[in-house]
Amino acid sequence: MGEPRPIGELVDKSLGSKRLRDEVRLVRLRLVWEEVVGGSLARRTRRKLAAILDLARSEEPVCEGLDEPLPLLGQGAQGATAWPTCLGWLFTHNLGHMIDEASGAQISRSWLDEWLLGKILAGTFQDLGMDQGMRQRALVTIKLLVTHQRWFEVQPAAEAWAYHILTTWLADRDVQQFLQVNRYQDVLWFNQESFDELLGWMGWVMAVQLRSDPGPAAVAQAQRAHCEILERLQQAAQASEFQVEKLLDEVKK
Repeated sequence: MGEPRPIGELVDKSLGSKRLRDEVRLVRLRLVWEEVVGGSLARRTRRKLAAILDLARSEEPVCEGLDEPLPLLGQGAQGATAWPTCLGWLFTHNLGHMIDEASGAQISRSWLDEWLLGKILAGTFQDLGMDQGMRQRALVTIKLLVTHQRWFEVQPAAEAWAYHILTTWLADRDVQQFLQVNRYQDVLWFNQESFDELLGWMGWVMAVQLRSDPGPAAVAQAQRAHCEILERLQQAAQASEFQVEKLLDEVKK
C-alpha cells in the first residue's frame, strides 16, 4: 500500500471544487492537529482521508439500497452538510486513542463535550454557512459516529448480531436524538427517513474503516457481510410502522 501521502497533497489533488478545498482546510487545521496527535494517529487519519476521497469519487454504492451520505465530489447541495460532517468526524474520532486504544472511541466522544470540541465544530460549521438546524444535525451525527465508529466489530452469535447492534445503537442518546425517538400514547416512535440516513452513515463509516486498515485481506467480502446486516435492519424498519418496539420485534425474527 505504501506510505500515505500528506493530507494537503490528497486534498489539493483530489477535490474538484475550490469551495470544497477551502472547507477541508478550514476543518482540518492541519499544522496544529498533526503536532498534537503525533505521527501514528496522523498516518491513520491520512489513510482514512484517502479512503473517504476514494468513496466520494466512486459511483458504486457502499451497500445496495442504502442512502449514500456523501455525494460524488463536486455534485449536489447535499455536500454542504455531509462533507463538514465527515471531516468533523475524521479529525475527532481517534483523539482518545492517544490515551487508550481499547476505549478510544468512548474517550473521543466524551472529549467532544468536555473539551468543547463540539462548540468549536459548530463555530466552524457556522462559518461555512450552515444554519442552526444543519449545525445541530451535523454535530449529533459526528457524535454517534465517533461512539459507533467500529460497530461492525461487535460479533455475538450470528443470528443475534443485527439485534445486538440495533439495541446498542438505540441505547445511545445521540442515536435517539438523531432518530427523533419520541413517546406518544405510550408508544415509542422513530423517524423512518432518519433511520435510513443512520444506516447510510453506518455503512459509510464501516467502509472508511475497512478500506483504511493496513493490509486488509478481503475488504469487499467483509463489507458485503456487514451490508447484509444493515439491509436487514432497513427491511425491519420498513415493516415496523415507525414503532421502536415493532422494529426490535422484526429484527428478532
